[in-house]
Amino acid sequence: MKKRIWNCEWDIENAIKRGDQWKVGERKAHLEKWKRELEKLEEKIKRLKELENELELLDTNGFEQEVNSIREKLSMDNISEVEEEIEELRVKIEEEEKRKEEERKREREKNIWENIDYLYCIEPIDNMSSILEHGLLSHNRIHELGISHKDISDEKVQNLRAKKNDPIHNRPLHDYACLYFKPRNPMLCALKHIQQDIVILGFDKQLLCEPETIFTDGNAAAYNTQFYIGIENLDKLDWEIINAIYWTDEEYISNPRKKRIKCAEILLYQKIPIERIQKIFCYSKEQCSKVYETIPDNISIQIEINNNLYF
Repeated sequence: MKKRIWNCEWDIENAIKRGDQWKVGERKAHLEKWKRELEKLEEKIKRLKELENELELLDTNGFEQEVNSIREKLSMDNISEVEEEIEELRVKIEEEEKRKEEERKREREKNIWENIDYLYCIEPIDNMSSILEHGLLSHNRIHELGISHKDISDEKVQNLRAKKNDPIHNRPLHDYACLYFKPRNPMLCALKHIQQDIVILGFDKQLLCEPETIFTDGNAAAYNTQFYIGIENLDKLDWEIINAIYWTDEEYISNPRKKRIKCAEILLYQKIPIERIQKIFCYSKEQCSKVYETIPDNISIQIEINNNLYF
């Protein structure tokens, strides 16, 4: 095509020299026609290269057969057909990636769930009798019923909780009975001087599946803690820190963040029935003996010595 154009331009120059105006007009008409054809041809070539690049950029793993079929059709006569097939392939790849991501998410959720043994509550042995009689109650419910209760929580943290509502149900934090994903956390660390008088209650993890159960990605009292509902959101928590034995490191600035995350909570409205207690963990044999004395004959709960949960 370019050779035709060059020859035509040469003919026009010669015709001009000869003064042959008819020949000049005829050759100019051909010249314009061929230039338009050349532009169309160049556009097709450009589009072919673009389509080749699009194929190269697609993550075609698993779609090799479709890609080879498209490559065989790549020609200037099949551009529209190839464009349609590439778009169809792009849709297939996106759908496959979504499927794989959902599969990866399900696998993460499965791993997270399997690594949750119990949901934990840290309580002094002195509170066992009332818990076994009334269930694990919220802060406000305990005071409403006038139940004798030994409070081992941090007063400053409780003052913060008293002023805060959860962002999901808009209820006061003190209206919730609270559990932890891991009991060996900053709260228990602050109480290690009296941990021989503290038991750890292991609750059924199926409580997480109840429709109104809230869980958090850190201490619920902290201003930057996020609240979630639905076990499909468990993967939004930082399980590496939650499951870690220690939460301090050389960077002081990271300590408060890790300390907050380590205290991720599960919040259940008003009360958790004693039937959901699956195990009571003790620090020593002496502690076990004290706990046995608090359990009525009509209640059967497994007791286990596990000082790995303590400091």
